[in-house]
Amino acid sequence: MFTEKIFDNLGVDMITSNDSEESMEKFTGSIGSGKYQSVITDLGKALLQAARTGNTPKVLDLMGRGAPFTADWVGHSSLSTEHSPNATLITYQLGTTPLHLASRFNHIETCRALLRAGISKDSKTKVDRTPLHMAAYHGNIEIVELLLSNKCEVDAKDLLKMTPLHWAVEKRHDKVVEMLLQHGADPNALSKFDKSPILLAKATKQMELVRILKLANELRAASNEQVGVRIQNQQCASVMNINVIFQMIFR
Repeated sequence: MFTEKIFDNLGVDMITSNDSEESMEKFTGSIGSGKYQSVITDLGKALLQAARTGNTPKVLDLMGRGAPFTADWVGHSSLSTEHSPNATLITYQLGTTPLHLASRFNHIETCRALLRAGISKDSKTKVDRTPLHMAAYHGNIEIVELLLSNKCEVDAKDLLKMTPLHWAVEKRHDKVVEMLLQHGADPNALSKFDKSPILLAKATKQMELVRILKLANELRAASNEQVGVRIQNQQCASVMNINVIFQMIFR
């Protein structure tokens, strides 16, 4: 899709590095050796790498040693091979947090640890992506559920004004779409290109998803909290919570 290509150019996958534990240990072991400008900066870099690889014990250790949560200080080049010939160049977006990386690479326990530590659940990268954008884009359903249960912003918009629901539809992650709708995601939100999740589903010929998204839109229009609807030609006996209705639809 056109929007996906643009988004990729803006940095969907901005990280390239050696994933091995040995590489990470060499990197984190060099902290405090005087090779880098600041111990805090080194701790922050190590925290990002530990979150990326899902090394939760290392994440907890680094946070306990004062590693910062955000990567605003990183810029584009966070580790130079000039100073560490055994390490691979790692590149991050400005604003990237450990939660972005753990959400992107589907490390649920690391996400839980970071959220318990108080990391911002709605922080944004330089292209305005939140951790929920990351999880929804890659279909990481458990992390989507975790973030939503922690009351993250369900309709946050990135630089293309795409919500997590837009990306879940675009990438055909039906279960993620269902979960986002159950938590109140707007199926009629417009992107920078005036495309709603409903229009994206139509464009990609996901007709069952179109039906579900339209129904969700009708339910939202009827009421923000409680509605009475007809499901499978049977009138609901009473007004029910919208989340209960969605659970019946998706069962």
